[in-house]
Amino acid sequence: MKKVLILLTTLLFLTQSTIKANTPAPSEINKNGRPKVAIVLSGGGAKGAAHVGALKVIEEAGIPVDMVVGTSMGAIIGGLYSVGHTPECLDSILRVQDWTTLLTDRKKEQEQSFLARERNDNFILNIPLGKKNEKDSLQNTNSKAGIIEGRNVVKMFQKLIAPEYEGDIDFNKLPVRFACVAVDAASGKEVVFHSGRLDTAMRASMSIPGAFRPIRKDSMLLIDGGILNNYPVDVARKMGADIVIGVDVGDGLNNADHIKNMMDIANQIASIYETGKRKKNIKDTDLYIKVNTKGYSMASFTNEAIDTLIMRGEEAARAKFNKLKVLADQLGGNAQFLAGRGKHYEKKDSTHDDNEYEFQPFPDDAIGFSANFNQEEMASIIMQAHKTYNLFSTPAQIGASIRLGKRYKFCTNFSAMIKKGMYFDFNYEVGYNDMRFNKEGSSFANTTFSDNILSAGISTSWRWARIDGGVCFNNYNYKSMLIDRKHESDQFTDNMEGSKNFWNFYVSLGVNTTNKKQFATSGVKIKAEGNIFKGHEIAVNNRNTVYAASISGTLYAPLSRRLCLIPALYLRTLNKHSYTYGISNIIGGEWESHYLSMQIPFYGLSYIEWSDRTVAIARFQARYRMGKNHYLTGTFNAGNYGNGFKNLTDTKPLIGYGLNYSYDSFIGPLGFSISGSNISSKPNLLISLGYVF
Repeated sequence: MKKVLILLTTLLFLTQSTIKANTPAPSEINKNGRPKVAIVLSGGGAKGAAHVGALKVIEEAGIPVDMVVGTSMGAIIGGLYSVGHTPECLDSILRVQDWTTLLTDRKKEQEQSFLARERNDNFILNIPLGKKNEKDSLQNTNSKAGIIEGRNVVKMFQKLIAPEYEGDIDFNKLPVRFACVAVDAASGKEVVFHSGRLDTAMRASMSIPGAFRPIRKDSMLLIDGGILNNYPVDVARKMGADIVIGVDVGDGLNNADHIKNMMDIANQIASIYETGKRKKNIKDTDLYIKVNTKGYSMASFTNEAIDTLIMRGEEAARAKFNKLKVLADQLGGNAQFLAGRGKHYEKKDSTHDDNEYEFQPFPDDAIGFSANFNQEEMASIIMQAHKTYNLFSTPAQIGASIRLGKRYKFCTNFSAMIKKGMYFDFNYEVGYNDMRFNKEGSSFANTTFSDNILSAGISTSWRWARIDGGVCFNNYNYKSMLIDRKHESDQFTDNMEGSKNFWNFYVSLGVNTTNKKQFATSGVKIKAEGNIFKGHEIAVNNRNTVYAASISGTLYAPLSRRLCLIPALYLRTLNKHSYTYGISNIIGGEWESHYLSMQIPFYGLSYIEWSDRTVAIARFQARYRMGKNHYLTGTFNAGNYGNGFKNLTDTKPLIGYGLNYSYDSFIGPLGFSISGSNISSKPNLLISLGYVF
């Protein structure tokens, strides 16, 4: 009789307008005589993390699982579970994700070349120009029908799927049979995936309208399955499930007070369309596990929210543990089922993979934009664009950038790859500066000047490092010079006005292994440079050659998930005492090379402090993360300058200290700092919003 009912149910489904992708034949009772068990996982965005907690308890109770069916986030959890990931492994995967990066198309730091990290560090927005340079990992998306392509999500799927389950496969041949639900936006009909590419099926099922770009498949345009079937018990029945255990993180229709963002609106629309089917599917569930997701939305992808939601899923399933245990005893337990679980996988941190990096000749073609406000310069903006093409069968890239504000700068550059990782570079930049120099905390000179720099050189880039060398022609045109006469020197005289020219022969090394562009918690930054400056106007006292050497290094050492220690060292020296200030050492401010390339940061000194030919600065910071995006940083730095290393101790040491609060916003850090030093009687206050450039 039972087989007859199953057959009749199958015929009924076949009369519906639902589209199926290689729909399997109805299954029969297992060879050992036990009924087939299906786990159904609903959609719900971030709330779907609760599925992992529920799966832990279901396995603990001893339930053998024959198939898993999911929609949206339920499809993701279910798909990974079906290929062998244990609940413990899924727990680890969810907790370690950088969700801000994962749910966008931004590249992780580990995936970017050194050049790409240096180029994109200061930009809020990067708009792709045409086709990406990298091998495309996501095909057939409709670029005009959603904001996010979902590239990072698909990459995560591909890393977490064993090689034997890549490509076009039959989902019925997975360790646990799998199906997921999407919707064809063109026809308005439901689409059930039973075969094809597993990563594509999961990505199609989670294509929230307006947020993620739909997936094109044949004549279909696939969007989030939650629109029509967010809790697909009927799909599990069609696959032959005799017993359905459902985990539901959906909330049904919400009132106006609980609709706060785009994700909530999308969830509300989905709930409106699938209300009727949802009620029927809940009624058809043999063991229904409803998770309390109050206080969380589809967009609650914070680490704290994920932790709580996993725990709530476990609590909801544990409330049904006695029923689960009775069912497991009737089914004979899951010892055989568990024996083959997790054979391909261990607990996995999918955010750190040394094999992620793939060499690219150049960073992706893009237009970049950023803005900054601080009380020293007021408002400023920067824009850049880069385009790659083939020059005589050689990859090449041209680019330009412009900075507008109190200081302006225009740059244009050309780079051609000589061989893999080696480039010929040609650059030109013109800029304008208005600067005030301090001496022991007091202002003594103001100058405005324009500069023209023309350079050519050879560079070699790796994943974490870059070496370059070449020659620059420098032209400084000093417009005005206002000097406090008691501080007049060889470097600062009225005679400095006019045009000054010199050559700079250079070689430099850059290393960057940090895990984030802002608020890094691990890695190092190293910068070293050697210079030979030549020209009749480069030095006073008729000296036309000056040698310079500099090195700086910063270490990010995590002590816990929230506390990071950041020691740093800065050294720069020149072999001559008297030279034009265009190459001289200056210290001060919170940011390295902010106004001039030789600027050394010093917390506690406001603006620019004039120094001697040799400078040594040590800095120590302790940064504590409060919540997800709030940071409190304490800074202490000390150093000195003098006429050579032997004379560093001849003058009074510089000591600076301060406290900074920062919020990591979507438009860049919002920072407020208060600092002081032993040469200034007044505290320094600084407010800044946006990336520094």
